[in-house]
Amino acid sequence: MGIRCTFVTSFAGPRLPTWFVEKWQASVCLCPQDGDYTFPLSSKSGTKAHWGGILEDIQRVLQDTYDGKWDPVIEFVYLHECCGVTHIQISRGAIVYSEPTSWRPVEDANGHQHYDYCGPKNRLQPAKRLLPPGLLPPPGTATMADVERLVRAGEDVVAMRCYREIHPVNLAEAHKAINDLRNAT
Repeated sequence: MGIRCTFVTSFAGPRLPTWFVEKWQASVCLCPQDGDYTFPLSSKSGTKAHWGGILEDIQRVLQDTYDGKWDPVIEFVYLHECCGVTHIQISRGAIVYSEPTSWRPVEDANGHQHYDYCGPKNRLQPAKRLLPPGLLPPPGTATMADVERLVRAGEDVVAMRCYREIHPVNLAEAHKAINDLRNAT
């Protein structure tokens, strides 16, 4: 079992102890530096893994390597196969999950509270096409000059909307009028 997801951490962090490297080297890309390993970390490509415990292990690394001066916070980002994103801040004293607040809070198997992001209601929606600035007149102010300008710009659907604002016609009549305008220019 497990879910397919990937993660990456921030760059700042201490050198990784041998126990961490041995435990995670099969599923985590480790950053070699001067014969040791350090942050950043990332998941290996295409891995379907159980990531339970890695956050606590990173926290343990921070606790074990604390020198009384530098107290880093590791930024950890999960990208989930269901299009969810989880941002996690790991410090010596806390593991804090952040996700959009419109999602409902849940508790995972380890007792950590975070927000549920999976399910069809949160799938990516197609991006809306934006009109160039100044192309669309403010509502209730459309003129035939605006309709003609929109037709020249290739914005037939918006031109029909404006045409129907000016003239009390149905959609088919507006469509015919816009086609006539396009053919006349």
